Amino acid sequence: MRLAVDSAVPPGTLVKIDTPDALYLAEVCYVNAQEGGWWTLGLKVDQVLTGGASLARVRHFVDPLEITELVHPEPTLSAATDTAP
Repeated sequence: MRLAVDSAVPPGTLVKIDTPDALYLAEVCYVNAQEGGWWTLGLKVDQVLTGGASLARVRHFVDPLEITELVHPEPTLSAATDTAP
């Protein structure tokens, strides 16, 4: 999956892409600068969660560390970095 964002996100960063119909869990594989101050992220999607009520119950459990919103206006993108020693 490719995503255009307005900030660079380092490769290896875990991201959550939340859309009205699905929740995607992915890892950033590459980042490329684009003209106009945009960045293209190459994502490896690990999980896709769908399904109405069950998705609503899961959303609050899958909440990586929030960073500045990168995608305007939808979908929302969140990221977390591995803080293990």
